[in-house]
Amino acid sequence: MAEGIIAMIETLDRGTLRGLRDRTLLLNGYAGGLRRPEIVVRLWR
Repeated sequence: MAEGIIAMIETLDRGTLRGLRDRTLLLNGYAGGLRRPEIVVRLWR
């Protein structure tokens, strides 16, 4: 499973804010074991 997350993260563009945002969301979601609804709630607080 970690290989899948690493593969997804490697496709993101680190040179853009959108790429950095997406990378941060993926890593936080994976590290925290969060589901999509839990990530959305954290974003809107």
